[in-house]
Amino acid sequence: MKVRQILEQKGNIVHTVQPTDTVKSAINKMNSNNVGGVVVVDDSNNPVGVLTERDILKRIASEVCDLSSAKVSDLMSRKIIVALPDDEIQYLMGVMTEKRIRHMPVMEDNKLVGIITIGDVVKAHLEKTRYEIHYLKEYISGNYPG
Repeated sequence: MKVRQILEQKGNIVHTVQPTDTVKSAINKMNSNNVGGVVVVDDSNNPVGVLTERDILKRIASEVCDLSSAKVSDLMSRKIIVALPDDEIQYLMGVMTEKRIRHMPVMEDNKLVGIITIGDVVKAHLEKTRYEIHYLKEYISGNYPG
């Protein structure tokens, strides 16, 4: 399965914030949309970072941080790894596991077209595996059409 297929199922809504937004406003956006991360974009809508729950918790745990005045740019992850629509989910699982990331913006023709989470990848993998097991059981039992 490819990233493109996952986006077709889940949609391509990407919640974004600006680097100059406050962390508090980013948290409010994440909470109101029930997401664990947002893509940080510049004025041209190009990704410049990702801000996740984990980024916020790391900062809070390491120092006192006033979320109403701290800027997104102070906490965001700057080294972002992006996915392409034709990337295979097996590749994404490897990258996300190795780099310990949970959110990957999806880019096509230099445009932000979606976001893939580790949950999306696991769900797609489980669905694919479930169908394979079903067809193998049917084949073994002799009920496979053909």
